[in-house]
Amino acid sequence: MSAAPVRGELWWCEPPEIGRRPVVVLSRDAAIPRLRRALVAPCTTTIRGLPSEVVLDPGDDPIVRRCAVNLDSIESVSTAVLVERIGALSGMRMREICQALEVAVDCR
Repeated sequence: MSAAPVRGELWWCEPPEIGRRPVVVLSRDAAIPRLRRALVAPCTTTIRGLPSEVVLDPGDDPIVRRCAVNLDSIESVSTAVLVERIGALSGMRMREICQALEVAVDCR
């Protein structure tokens, strides 16, 4: 890991059982160094159009291919598997992610 992850950042995640994939960090900043874990949502190029996903676009977001943040598949990972920072999402995009997370966990 090159630096401590921050909420709203995109990172390359390399869990040994799955391999390299981009994820969005969802955990609050204060919790990450204490727990040495982060709640993350994976990004996928399979876009289903679900209300529990948020589409990221090159040009608007720090990615090279159009993809979706899948809030139905959030998980807690060790910060040791967050190996490279890709970039940070805008505040507007993070608000969209929070709304999709509400849908994913039925907290409306």
